[in-house]
Amino acid sequence: MPAQASVDVLIIGGGQAALATAYFLRRTQLSFLLLDDQPQPGGAWQHGWDSLRLFSPATWSSIAGWQMPNPEPGYPHRDAVIDYLAQYEARYQLPIVRPVHVDSVTHDGELFVVQAGSQQWRCRALVSATGTWSKPFIPAAQPLLASNCTRRITATRRP
Repeated sequence: MPAQASVDVLIIGGGQAALATAYFLRRTQLSFLLLDDQPQPGGAWQHGWDSLRLFSPATWSSIAGWQMPNPEPGYPHRDAVIDYLAQYEARYQLPIVRPVHVDSVTHDGELFVVQAGSQQWRCRALVSATGTWSKPFIPAAQPLLASNCTRRITATRRP
């Protein structure tokens, strides 16, 4: 990717919401690009507990356009979800640049300007699909809880 590029729509994120948005954009004449700060597909699922499972069957957890495979009975586990997301990207040949950490988003009066280190993208429309995993909301009630109750769940892979 050159140091500066322009597209109609820029999607910041690489999880389910970003992929679903890209799926529908590819059905249009608009140019688009996804910027994901993760080194590989899988979104926040890469950082979840090894024992994590979906809370719904694959039938009800699919992204637009392709049913999530469910090779085993029960709810899909973390690795199956990551595999599905990777296959989804490949299936639809989604244009994803990674890892890209976006430093700033501004608007120059005509276009959005997205800066990531020395790289810059300009776009007419911007979709923020970054999720909350890397910067969770910690409620104000935290000081009222015992210190052993407030450990962030992202601090461990095996609870």
